[in-house]
Amino acid sequence: MRKEVVVAAVTTAAAVVAVAVLLKQSKRRSERRWRHAQRILRKFARDCATPVPKLWNVANGFVADMQAGLGSSKSNVSMFASYVSSLPTGDEKGLYYGITNSTPAVREVVAEVCDIVAERGARLAGAGMVGIIKKLDRSANKKSVVTVEGGLYEHYWLFRNYLHSSVWEMLENELSDNLIIQRSHGGSGAGVLFLAASQTENAAS
Repeated sequence: MRKEVVVAAVTTAAAVVAVAVLLKQSKRRSERRWRHAQRILRKFARDCATPVPKLWNVANGFVADMQAGLGSSKSNVSMFASYVSSLPTGDEKGLYYGITNSTPAVREVVAEVCDIVAERGARLAGAGMVGIIKKLDRSANKKSVVTVEGGLYEHYWLFRNYLHSSVWEMLENELSDNLIIQRSHGGSGAGVLFLAASQTENAAS
């Protein structure tokens, strides 16, 4: 009887040790995967970085493209007109995928990727605004109001903050006061109407 008890105790101890080893190995693998994911995220963030010198390259390139596009005597503003066949009504049917088995680590990675992409997009949009203001020669001593339409700017406050900060960094404190960015309340439909009206007036004249 005593021998059976000893054998059972040894077997149980061996099983506990084996399970502990497996758990430790699994934890190490998870930590390696997490460190690898973090390295990928850091590289992604570095590749997507938009320091002020790079933003000025974008803005100046934007100005050069506009000057090249409108510099020819054969060019006119009508080339910017576009035909809108239909506008979304909100009743469109779509597919929605619910993700229910994600871990906190996976959700953290997704959130970091979204933040990197949003920051890059917002800062490049800010550089485009500065490029247009520079092309119009309004950055030095004239007040300008830029209206932004869209749910991304309205509801995603990080995107809005990134956009504003890029403009402030490029124009610095003194000149950034001349540029006011605010949300448009007219929506896409108002922009289409203004564009159509301007093109109709140009055609009539």
